[in-house]
Amino acid sequence: MKYTVRSVEKHEFQIPNKTDFSSEFSVEMKGKTIAVRILETNADGSLRLVMINNRVIPVQVDRRTDGLPERVYLNGVSYPLSIDKVESTRFKPPASTKQASGQVRADLPGQVTSLFVSVGDEVEKGQPLGILEAMKMENEILAPRNGKIKQITAVPGKAIMKGDLILEIG
Repeated sequence: MKYTVRSVEKHEFQIPNKTDFSSEFSVEMKGKTIAVRILETNADGSLRLVMINNRVIPVQVDRRTDGLPERVYLNGVSYPLSIDKVESTRFKPPASTKQASGQVRADLPGQVTSLFVSVGDEVEKGQPLGILEAMKMENEILAPRNGKIKQITAVPGKAIMKGDLILEIG
């Protein structure tokens, strides 16, 4: 893991790759080597007490919504900071939530035997919209997201091919 951290006061330091946080480690800042040891953590894994150059200092870390620190309190003094770069295989920012397409397409060739909705109906994600019969099996057509039925293109009883638009949710 490699962090490049800058505080507003222009204190810049790097935590080297492959640092073992269970024992004392060194941090380079302004050409000086600083000895750091994590003494106590909170139940959630955040820092509570650290030893910096043989001085015990209470620590509190405020985090951004993505989990990275944005403010550190050392001995009660607030230090805003920004992390410019994180190189780690362990850290992954939260996945962005994808909005499902409102287009409902046939997964298999077959025929729509029935539809349970009409244009203008409100639907919820996962709600059954109809039945697609394919290879002598009935498959439920489910709503991929919440919304209102914008259009219905499939005609019950008529054959459709894989990928054909059945209906659209707006």
